[in-house]
Amino acid sequence: MQVSKMFFLMVIWLAGGCSTYLYSPPARVSPLESPGILEEGASSAEIQTSVNGAIFGPDLVKIGAQVSQGISDEVEVGGEFNMISLGRDDHAEHNIAEDHHPNIYTARLSAKWSPEVVENYVAFTAGLGGGLSAAGGFVSPDVGVVMGYKNPYVTPFVSSAVYVSQPVNPIALDMRKHDEVDPDIRQPKFTHGYSVASGATLHLKQVDLTPGFSIDFLDDSNQSTAFIGLHFGFRANFD
Repeated sequence: MQVSKMFFLMVIWLAGGCSTYLYSPPARVSPLESPGILEEGASSAEIQTSVNGAIFGPDLVKIGAQVSQGISDEVEVGGEFNMISLGRDDHAEHNIAEDHHPNIYTARLSAKWSPEVVENYVAFTAGLGGGLSAAGGFVSPDVGVVMGYKNPYVTPFVSSAVYVSQPVNPIALDMRKHDEVDPDIRQPKFTHGYSVASGATLHLKQVDLTPGFSIDFLDDSNQSTAFIGLHFGFRANFD
């Protein structure tokens, strides 16, 4: 499979309750950013890592990279790539991480706007992305808002985002338990959800360090689940 296709197609498998369940996920898992906008002509490169866990569900470990560019004093644009690894779910009837490829690959293009009237306090975000996993593909737009106070030292912030996710060429997976004979075929469906996050960015000359946490909610109208995550980001800024 070509790498270019992996940037646009993806479906995630997640667990809810005491049985394995499939959702079509957001392109951006656990957003973590302050309301500050890069100056025009400035750029940055960031690495983020997070550990997410569901109640009675699996663990997710994410490693991501993002580049951003300031195109005006109010707007910056960016692109990101994430790899998410699904861990074993000791509560589920079946652990698909043992029987299917456990990694999920996503990519997303984004824009962030902070109007002059609320500069350093509020920013609005939007993105479009997708990805690929063993369960097929998806495309997913999202919008959000970030509130905080940017200053030269430490920038505390809170954020929230909403998304929808549409499966593309979903692949049905056999979710039967190892001791079952009859197949248990499932595939992801249209999913919507939202996330809330909070953190603080420590500014060290040309480097920013950002710890934080988030809660992500997913719902496909039949079942819902929530993931709690701890995050850390390292960003290098270039004038």
